[in-house]
Parts: sequence; C-alpha cells; structure tokens
Amino acid sequence: MQITSLTVDGLPDGCVTDEAPRIAFALASERAGESLATATLTVGDWMTQTSEQTGVRYGGALAPFTEYPVHVRVTGISGAVAEARTSFRTGRLGTPWTASASFDLDVRDGSLLMRSRSVGLVLGRVRIRLPRTLSPIVRLTESHDPVSGLQRVELTVDAPLLGRVYGYRGHFAYAIVRDAEGADRAG
Repeated sequence: MQITSLTVDGLPDGCVTDEAPRIAFALASERAGESLATATLTVGDWMTQTSEQTGVRYGGALAPFTEYPVHVRVTGISGAVAEARTSFRTGRLGTPWTASASFDLDVRDGSLLMRSRSVGLVLGRVRIRLPRTLSPIVRLTESHDPVSGLQRVELTVDAPLLGRVYGYRGHFAYAIVRDAEGADRAG
C-alpha cells in the first residue's frame, strides 16, 4: 500500500490559507482487494483518526504567518501501513492591518536601488493609499561584495516631519540550494 497523493485544499504543496484547510489523500496497492481501514492525520499538535480520504477538515487552532506540518499514516485492511508528509502555511488570518508599498527600481554600479513610490495600509481586502505628505519614504540598496562574497543591504525609512524612523545595514549570504525533492530554492 502506498499514498500516491497528499493534498491540502487541493494542492500537493505551497498551500497558503486563512481558514481551516481540507486534507485529502489517494492510495494504491498491488494487493487485490486492499482498502483503507484507518488513517491518522497529524497537523502539529492536532490529530484525528478517520476512514475518509477526502475533505478531512483540520480542526486545530491557526496562528497568522505560521507553517503547519501535515503527516498522514494509513493502515490498510491487510495491516499494510503507508505514510506521507506535506505542509501548509497561514497568511494574515484577520490581523487588523498591514503595510504595503510600491517601489521604483533602478540598478547603478551593480547595486539594486529601491525607493517607495507609494505606501498604504491594507485593512482586510481594502488598500488605503497614504497621501504623499504623510507617506514615509522607504529606501533599500542591495549589492554584492566581491571580497567577502556576501550580499550587502541597507534599508532606511524616513517619515515626513519626523525624519529617520528606522535604519538597518548588514550582510547576508545568498545561495541557490537543491531541496530534498530536487528543486532549486533560495537558501
């Protein structure tokens, strides 16, 4: 017996949701007459047992911007066992508001320069653009340091009437790495 697919809200991976998702899986077996006896679905600390393969709704709590590991362990009527894993993430989950910004981009001397064009607040599905006279100016410069091999980044936020309200300067290493499934990912 094997689990041939495991999905969260119909997606094998990459699901981002703001509500309790539905988990589904498909089975295959070379043994004639084999079928599902029971399945244990575990998502973080939440666990349920079921004989259903589709539409099993996650019943645990959700927190904003969190990744949840999903583990399914099935047992067939013959006693055969199969397991599979995936995950899903949550988005804002009704957090009261978030900031958004649009940027103008430029490249100078090998550096990426970003400067905010507009800044707004997102309340639910509504984006409220701040008037330019109230909008902070966000500037970001990113470049590669050939000596250290690190990326350099500098970020400033300047607010009208207040001046600089935030600044950051630092370095980080950037690499493309191959994950367990063989896909390239930023690391």
